[in-house]
Amino acid sequence: MGLYNFKPQFEQAILNRTKLTTIRGVRKHADGPGDTMHLYCGLRTKQARLLGRVRCIERKDICIWEPTTKYSNFELMWPFSGRNCPLCDAATTPNVLHTCSSPSLCVSGFLDTDGDSLNKNALSSQEVEGLFRDDGFPGGAAEALSFFKSRLPFTGHLYRWSWD
Repeated sequence: MGLYNFKPQFEQAILNRTKLTTIRGVRKHADGPGDTMHLYCGLRTKQARLLGRVRCIERKDICIWEPTTKYSNFELMWPFSGRNCPLCDAATTPNVLHTCSSPSLCVSGFLDTDGDSLNKNALSSQEVEGLFRDDGFPGGAAEALSFFKSRLPFTGHLYRWSWD
């Protein structure tokens, strides 16, 4: 039963029920399928508004990073213990910088729904665009990466919900 605060730019898409996902950092007590998610705008202010209470239907691990021109390889922090890099399959140490040899990908790290096996194939550019559009970024990946820029590389969860 987590509280989720949204920036005003996402409020209308949530109320219109066109935004059904959110990308968040790793939480100590992460919501999972069946849990109630409380969606707010302006949380912890006098203007706080409850946008809705929804049911979490899916939680997936996600990594987002941006290719750099300074390095030919990606460098990312991989926080999920016991799992190899989703791109190059190299063994990694949690929260230790890993240099990945797959230089053309920007979103990966989804777990299958059973939470057991990691999909080592990064998302295609069309899948990345769809993911970010569904998450409330009409400009797709370019707009989302601008939003996440100060937090890259990013590791966390993608939550999907239902209004039923």
